[in-house]
Amino acid sequence: MPGSTDAAATPMAPVTAYAASKVAAGVPALSTYLLPNGNLVLEARTHIKTDREEQIMKVTGVCRPQDVTASNTVLSNQIHNLRIEKMHKGELPRSTEKGIIAKALETIFAF
Repeated sequence: MPGSTDAAATPMAPVTAYAASKVAAGVPALSTYLLPNGNLVLEARTHIKTDREEQIMKVTGVCRPQDVTASNTVLSNQIHNLRIEKMHKGELPRSTEKGIIAKALETIFAF
């Protein structure tokens, strides 16, 4: 029926939260280990808090001593086994979590 607002006739679409980010920052790192071949194992951590959001970033990898510049920096494209972990705490991660009732119903009516 045109103009009808019948909820039963309206299909439910899944809700998706999306947050895009691009990291373009210098992160202070420590050389945590010197490998037998002379390469350096690096680890960097940063903690950013804005309003009700927290972002924790951990960067690890291995670089050659010759990749360390005179200003004591290394570009990310010169780090081998580069691993970047971003963890978020705050409103966005909490808003995408299912409540206890939704979890219970999902368990009961799983198919």
